[in-house]
Amino acid sequence: MVGLHGAPRGRLTLTAPALFATRVVTPIITEYLQRYPSATPALPRGQRVVDASRKAREFLDLAIQRLRAHSALS
Repeated sequence: MVGLHGAPRGRLTLTAPALFATRVVTPIITEYLQRYPSATPALPRGQRVVDASRKAREFLDLAIQRLRAHSALS
């Protein structure tokens, strides 16, 4: 994504739940691209769950996921 010197460039691949991506990630990516026009976002579509431990094999720079809370009573 970034060279040793200068602005970030290249592909930025991330995944997030659809609603979160629409409301939160898209405005941030839009601002990021205005600052760093040499960067290219890649936002895979779909709701598939990504195993974060396999990040390198999935070629993701960032994975945002919703976790289910465990009940203290169970």
